[in-house]
Amino acid sequence: HGYLRYLDQHPEIVLTDIQMPELDGIEMIRCIRTINPNVKAIYISGAIGQYQEVLISEGKEYGALVLNKPFSRNDLLASMNGWLSDDREVNPRQRPPIASCKSAR
Repeated sequence: HGYLRYLDQHPEIVLTDIQMPELDGIEMIRCIRTINPNVKAIYISGAIGQYQEVLISEGKEYGALVLNKPFSRNDLLASMNGWLSDDREVNPRQRPPIASCKSAR
């Protein structure tokens, strides 16, 4: 489970599929941000259009990246290189804990 893995390892960047059982990737990142509001997220999905509004918001507010499946290793690396060379400051707002986060533990 991705959330439990985050709690164990605390990576700076989380790569997550959006559609997952129990806790979807968007909710999982929201849970992680209650612990670390500066975590960087890369969302992957084969149905990006379905989540377009929230993904646009994630990109604007947190600098999140989105990759459409299928993608290659080079696509992932190229998107991260552009992201890591971006000098803009991302200033996320701390959010209150989400009830679904507790059940994910």
